[in-house]
Amino acid sequence: MPEGFWDVDIERILKAPEGFVYEITLDMFFNARHFVVMNGVPGEVHTHSYRLQVRCRSRQLEQDSHVVVGYTAIRERMNQVVSAYNNQLLNDLPPFQRLQPTTENLAAVLFQQLERLLADLPVELVGVTVWESPTESVAFRLEPVEQERFQQEEASRALRRPDTRKRFYALMRAQQAASLKALQHGDDDEHRAQQAS
Repeated sequence: MPEGFWDVDIERILKAPEGFVYEITLDMFFNARHFVVMNGVPGEVHTHSYRLQVRCRSRQLEQDSHVVVGYTAIRERMNQVVSAYNNQLLNDLPPFQRLQPTTENLAAVLFQQLERLLADLPVELVGVTVWESPTESVAFRLEPVEQERFQQEEASRALRRPDTRKRFYALMRAQQAASLKALQHGDDDEHRAQQAS
């Protein structure tokens, strides 16, 4: 191993730096049937073995266990949702009395249901992906713009803390000094070039 390979900054692990989050991803499977009406014509009822993927994020680890949250806690809530759909005809379920049971609508419905069930955990649901086959899926998730907003809010909160403000201003002064030095060296190089010609 290269020298320093095992030298890690423990504090940056236990308290993730600004702009970083822990993201947890879990998958679960269920079988369900549906049909979709296209151009006023109902399609045939058919079965899918759906794969549900849930993505959550958190800014912090539990102090004692050094995990965001136990997988079991998220999996239990996913199981509650999946058990309501398993071996059902989606068209008969309440949300799909007014919505077509497309994979797009299913992903959005599952997002809302999971968001409510995960509310008591220290995580934020950021995305639900539903595969209706091994090669076809739909994701319903926060837009990158929302993720950027989330990071900006984190940075703003960090700048309000005195220790972060000091580090930020020290970094800015160091960058300004480096830029000034580079400009001075550039001027010196230019002056030498003029003298040489």
